Amino acid sequence: MKLVIDGSNIISGGGLTHLIELLRYNTPLKYGFTIVLVWAPDKTLRKIKRKDWLIKKSHPYLNKGYFARYVWKKFILKNSLNDTDVIFIPGTGYISCSCKVITMCRNLLPLEIQETNRYFPSLIWVRLLLLRFLHLKTFKKANGIIFLNEYCYNKVYELTGSITDHTIIPHGVNSRFKKEKRSFKIDKKFNLLYVSTLDLYKHQWKIAEAVLNLKKQGFPIELTLIGDAFANTEEKLNNILAEYPKEQHYVKWLGKVPYNQLQKYYEKADAFIYGSTCETFGMTLLEAMAASLPVACSNKSSMKNMLEEAGIYFDPENVPSIENAILKLFHSRKLREELGKKSHNLAMKYDWKITADKTFKYLSEIAFY
Repeated sequence: MKLVIDGSNIISGGGLTHLIELLRYNTPLKYGFTIVLVWAPDKTLRKIKRKDWLIKKSHPYLNKGYFARYVWKKFILKNSLNDTDVIFIPGTGYISCSCKVITMCRNLLPLEIQETNRYFPSLIWVRLLLLRFLHLKTFKKANGIIFLNEYCYNKVYELTGSITDHTIIPHGVNSRFKKEKRSFKIDKKFNLLYVSTLDLYKHQWKIAEAVLNLKKQGFPIELTLIGDAFANTEEKLNNILAEYPKEQHYVKWLGKVPYNQLQKYYEKADAFIYGSTCETFGMTLLEAMAASLPVACSNKSSMKNMLEEAGIYFDPENVPSIENAILKLFHSRKLREELGKKSHNLAMKYDWKITADKTFKYLSEIAFY
């Protein structure tokens, strides 16, 4: 069988990690795929290891903007699928063709309208509304859909009313993050870590305000933020810092950190905090869990699907709620140890090899259906 993977919109982040890890193993051969052809931008293909059964292809349009990639998919990709059994679109999408089409639900932001409206009025808001229409159309037409958790499935079912065929396959977590923490003792200060793109639905400025309030009250707490800034959130963060001139240096924003260096920040932290109100799959939350960090987490969206009872939950838009969650972890070494061990044990079941195996098994089943 021949499998084509449309990676045209996979450039960075969790989507790139997912694609790299899926193709790391020889799993496709196990399920009857003798040829796997991946279309993607050049810089994406350079990060995927060579395999005898793997063909990597690019096109000048794939290295350009959204419109160029749309033209490529509509006219070039579509005309190349005559001898293809299955096309897999891991970045969400659909293409009308004679072969089976399997897609993924990778982005809840356009599907949760209250989160989309955080960007009103802007071009981002318009783009998200367009994506909402395209994604729902995709989910109705695809031969199969891969969801990352039960929450995402329920959300799509709620909006579409029916789903033809689906499976739930969570991402894995890199083994470099899987480490049992030996000590949950706090030395001179309580180091909180938040790893995620600064965005309107991530609420880093609210987390910062809670930490600075506690610091002003005399609690030895520091916050490290890691991630690029998006949609004027840097300004929101800076405005909060300006309100606390004496305490502001206890919140450190490092910007983007290379993926292969992240584990050292998890190792240095005393606890992890995650304040998203819209999450398809919290990859950095899972990494923190694998590193045995006790977690204070948003009580919104899909977070409980992953963290279950291994965290302290808070309302990420309510500063006192955030403060209370942080203080619970700060005051109790026993609680930190209990939650850290629980979260680590939960994270151990997330494995990229298992993800790859389940994915290609599902693709094979749809191909023969």
